[in-house]
Amino acid sequence: MGEDAPPDYEALDRSIASQACSHGTIAQPPGDAVSQVKQASGDSDVEEEAPPPYEQRDSQLAPFNGFANLRDTRSGFPSFRELPDVKGWDANYFHIPEGDEGVSPDHTPFKHWCFLATIRIAEQVDVTRYIVEDKTGDRVGVVFPHSQTQWNHLNDLDFAPGNTMAIAYPHRNENVGYPGIDRGIIIFSAKVIKIFRRSLDEILQLSDDMQIYSVKHDGMRRCHGCDARKPDMFKCIKCGFFFYCKKDCQIHGWKQKGHKIMCPILQDHDFRSMIRQNWNEFEDFKYFPRGPEV
Repeated sequence: MGEDAPPDYEALDRSIASQACSHGTIAQPPGDAVSQVKQASGDSDVEEEAPPPYEQRDSQLAPFNGFANLRDTRSGFPSFRELPDVKGWDANYFHIPEGDEGVSPDHTPFKHWCFLATIRIAEQVDVTRYIVEDKTGDRVGVVFPHSQTQWNHLNDLDFAPGNTMAIAYPHRNENVGYPGIDRGIIIFSAKVIKIFRRSLDEILQLSDDMQIYSVKHDGMRRCHGCDARKPDMFKCIKCGFFFYCKKDCQIHGWKQKGHKIMCPILQDHDFRSMIRQNWNEFEDFKYFPRGPEV
């Protein structure tokens, strides 16, 4: 299948549901478009040259009014300096009863948080450690005091420099205690770690684009190819998050606007779960891998 010859697409079903939900709230996921494509074509390679076919229904994604903003340091994605300190309990994250000194280990957080950073340096000295760079440009260490080979989940992850490391519920440590690393995060469990195979700048730009192209504004969608605004459009059948007026717009978005590169990220179950999550409402911890959407 050539890059200039995308698959045929179906006509759009214009019976679009209208249901509002608050920004970032978990809602019903779109259908399993990825598996539909694989079953139809027998091809499981997400790096195919041609853009995937359009989905024939816009209605499954219509209820979303917004997705988690990965740039928002106050609601879910703090920089290193904004993480809770390892020495105590931060009232910005935890319920601390009046009169409590804030040092009891049983306080429950009232919101979720996840630290995002680009891996810059990978080292194996006395321990496995990484130098990462957060969204503010701050470089800190991430230390694994135990061998990664003990953690099966981590063996499948790509810790290459340039990829994005996501850490669930980390604490800031201003004195890590390992040679060459003063400030950083110590990892004690594999379930807090996720790697995305793109840089943090690319992940943040994807989040920005989703605020524009993946949601309706005043009842209108925006075409990712030509920026035209219409009440309904065709959506990418692979990820279900980007919309197009016509086939030519889809080709332009795929080849010229980076959707070929970022579509696999949007198909990742952990990423899809993260952007749908309400980070300001805590019921239970959410670790990796999250598996299929809930």
